[in-house]
Amino acid sequence: NSWHSLINLAFRVIPLEPDVVVIHHNVNDVSARIVHPDVYRSDGIAARKPWVATRKQWWEHSALTTLALRRVGWRFDVWPTRFDIWAYVEAPTSAMAIDTEDHCERIGGTPLEALKANPPTHFDRNLRSMIALARQHNVDIVLSTWAHSTLFDNCLGTAHYQHGIAEHNHVIRRVAREEGVTLFDFAPLMPTDKQYWTDGSHVNEAGAEVKGGHFARFLHESGVLDRAPGS
Repeated sequence: NSWHSLINLAFRVIPLEPDVVVIHHNVNDVSARIVHPDVYRSDGIAARKPWVATRKQWWEHSALTTLALRRVGWRFDVWPTRFDIWAYVEAPTSAMAIDTEDHCERIGGTPLEALKANPPTHFDRNLRSMIALARQHNVDIVLSTWAHSTLFDNCLGTAHYQHGIAEHNHVIRRVAREEGVTLFDFAPLMPTDKQYWTDGSHVNEAGAEVKGGHFARFLHESGVLDRAPGS
């Protein structure tokens, strides 16, 4: 999500002394808003939980046994001491956001009502914070809108996710305009045909070729790379 990128930019990317950073976010921040308004926080903690050690069976103390079970497909972790890292509290709450009576009770209304009650203020702030941090270190920022396909049978085709995705792309365009940074409006350029996507959110190999081509052409034709030192 955008708060992870803010942290990564500060501690992992800036030390690399990049010339240009492209920020490309959207739907994960939408998911983080489909929570009860009372627990909507700037760090997204409502949609996540910290490390939780899982209870081990007696045979799990043997690394050899654990590896053997993993090989035959009975287990997916490797080490006897394993943790569930940043797992969603409940998949329907933030991932699929199924519009059921029980789910609506947990989030304080329908998913669409939750989105309206939890505006994208944190998403907006995180984008601006990344821009400010980059400027402090003489790094150019490019904001990009987010493309997806609704042709798959998943949450991306629901009305509330469509609303949230469009809302976040609007935030991206507005922040780029107000902060005076380069905007790549990628969303209307990417084809939605299934042949380019694995699930509507992530592209496959063919989609990566198309997506990469669009980004490469934009970075070249916009002159962003020409502003880099030594270009």
